Amino acid sequence: MPNPGGAGAGGGAYTPPERDDGSQARMEGEVGMDGTDGPRLELHDALAFYGRPEFGESVGMGSLLSAMGAEGIGSAVAASYEQFYAPPDVSNEAAAKAVADEPRLRRLIAMAPTSTGELPAPESVMDAKAAGLLLCPGKLGMVRRPVFLKEWFGFAQDRKVPIWYVLQGNADFEFAADILERYPSLRMVLFHSDSWPNSRKVFPLMDCYGGVCAGTSDIIWMGGIEGYVARFGGGRLVFSTRYPERYVGAAKRALATADIPEADRRRIAGANLLELMGGFAL
Repeated sequence: MPNPGGAGAGGGAYTPPERDDGSQARMEGEVGMDGTDGPRLELHDALAFYGRPEFGESVGMGSLLSAMGAEGIGSAVAASYEQFYAPPDVSNEAAAKAVADEPRLRRLIAMAPTSTGELPAPESVMDAKAAGLLLCPGKLGMVRRPVFLKEWFGFAQDRKVPIWYVLQGNADFEFAADILERYPSLRMVLFHSDSWPNSRKVFPLMDCYGGVCAGTSDIIWMGGIEGYVARFGGGRLVFSTRYPERYVGAAKRALATADIPEADRRRIAGANLLELMGGFAL
């Protein structure tokens, strides 16, 4: 599961630096080519965390919302840490309640085999607040073979529901490859922080499957954002912060200073994610 320890891990809100005139910098998406001031980017975060991890301090929802406000992020897909290790029926219900009254947040639905009776059929758990499905087999004790979640993968492919996959190592990449071989039209968003260069694992999947994209919070591949856009275009990368494990300002600056066409920058900043979430049928 994700390992918190970056900015905000203790739950404190991030305070942006001040300009010379005393006003706060980098507010409301006001990020330009130099990473500070300039034309606004409409920022939407594809992955942020809150809740209590297995180890470490809890991250309050208020801390996440404060960080979003301070850095001008309009909306976020928020996953609770509990969804990576707690029973999915319990963690999904808690996640639904956590984001129900917050218009800036969408949630993910952790999957489990429907044959166990823990979760109902996939079509009955999706609603307007669900951004997609969350694949986290490791701590939930699931075997990494597509047959164990076939109802979910078939549903996701047929309805074009995106799957978020926070990969932890080679076993997860092998699982992703097995899933995509069987369900080649799946939409899957990869987040992976393996040792450099993880492009050796990400790029082959991208080459073979057009529905695979990746989050900017995990760019440690050869060529960075520029190399990714040059190879795959600007439509298969989504802005993400992985708050509180990463610094939100660093994620913004990496995108703002990337030497890519402005149209691609804006797609990555938010348009790709909004299109991904808005493209499936409930």
